[in-house]
Amino acid sequence: MNRKGGGGQGQALAEFALVFPVFLLLALILVDFARGIFIYSVISDASREGARYAIVHGTLATSDNPPASGPGTADPDGSSNVIPAAEQFMFGLDKSALKIAVCWGFGCSIAADCSGATNTALGPVPDVPVTVRSCYRFLPITSSFIRQGTIPLAAQATLTITH
Repeated sequence: MNRKGGGGQGQALAEFALVFPVFLLLALILVDFARGIFIYSVISDASREGARYAIVHGTLATSDNPPASGPGTADPDGSSNVIPAAEQFMFGLDKSALKIAVCWGFGCSIAADCSGATNTALGPVPDVPVTVRSCYRFLPITSSFIRQGTIPLAAQATLTITH
């Protein structure tokens, strides 16, 4: 007995079983791509806000908050004020996978992984640029399927102190 359309149901189920995992992997890759863009956007904005904090506060960007009198204490790596100002904008991120580095001066350099910085100026002085670099180790959802591990993301902003 051959019923109309009765033999195609098993074939459709077999085709679905073959196509569904590929479709699911592509959907997860798309979600990971969107998450990566979001994280890059967050660290980029935070770097910009950290640099903005340094130029708005000018020579007081590395002083104690509030400054007792005058410029306060030296903070050549920006860890007292500039880095916390940038971290305020790092919402939704794993703080253990995040590093931020600051350097002062023309041609100052920050390591690609934000592990250190080399200043070419003594600190925040007028007409000297400040560079803030944020680094994040992004762990995609699909890393367990394709065995890739973390993806390093980094964003940098350089602005000039005007006062």
